[in-house]
Amino acid sequence: MRTNGLYTFAQRKPIFVLVSLSMLIALQVVLSRFLSIETPFVKIGTGFVPVMLAGSMFGPMGGLIVGGVSDLVGAILFPFGAYFPGFTLTAAFSGLVYGIMLGGKPSIARILAAYLITTVVVTLGFNTLFTAILYVKGEDPWFVKYIASLSTRLTQAAIMLFIQAVFTYLLLNQLSLTERIRKSLRW
Repeated sequence: MRTNGLYTFAQRKPIFVLVSLSMLIALQVVLSRFLSIETPFVKIGTGFVPVMLAGSMFGPMGGLIVGGVSDLVGAILFPFGAYFPGFTLTAAFSGLVYGIMLGGKPSIARILAAYLITTVVVTLGFNTLFTAILYVKGEDPWFVKYIASLSTRLTQAAIMLFIQAVFTYLLLNQLSLTERIRKSLRW
């Protein structure tokens, strides 16, 4: 329904959500594919920020969509090795966890819990298993490859867990403060 040439807020909201999620997907692709250090076993970067923001601002489904779609788009447009759908599922799962744990006004405990879950289950669990299956060659069974891959990822995961939790806490507190200032300035 149009009123004086303008759409009502209810009609603009889905467009706002769609555009916001699209921008976060594009930002995540750029941050993870171009502005990160990546090897077959270790990835250090800020690609978690758009997925975390989507989860905290748009809930579990927003985080899931940004995590999964951005991984798929990044793998299609800018491949780094063979495509494996497991990585897309784990990226979507990370967004889902961020949406569940960081919705509303998250505390430091919820932020740490979100990053502990994603670090232990996603990074050290499934992603290490997937890289061991895909990249480690030899006659050893899969669990030997997994343990070898895990040893190289433990230090990186511990460092990134701390950096991600601190950065998320600071960013979400700043966004909360900005929103309160914006609301207080409304007439």
